[in-house]
Amino acid sequence: FPAQDYSQDMKFWWPQTEAVIATLYAYEATGDNKYLDMHRIANEWMYEHLPDPAYGEWFGYLHRDGTVAQPAKRQPVQRPVPHSAHAHQELNAYRRDYQQITPV
Repeated sequence: FPAQDYSQDMKFWWPQTEAVIATLYAYEATGDNKYLDMHRIANEWMYEHLPDPAYGEWFGYLHRDGTVAQPAKRQPVQRPVPHSAHAHQELNAYRRDYQQITPV
């Protein structure tokens, strides 16, 4: 059987946090509201689907439709959520500068 690339149907937590930060950097660099719109879409999706309301922390692996692919929060070799902590720091700094960005 040919190898199957599972990532085609997946949304992982770390690229989502990076997308949220990157769109804010793009907005800051250009002032183009399309990046702010992209940020809002990515941010809303991220906070709607990634947090685990029952046990806390974020799911690591979702399907593209937002359903949980498997309940692991992170792989054992990863340090505890460096990306999400960094994302929160960056987002809070930008929110202080840009009041039009809705707080989380």
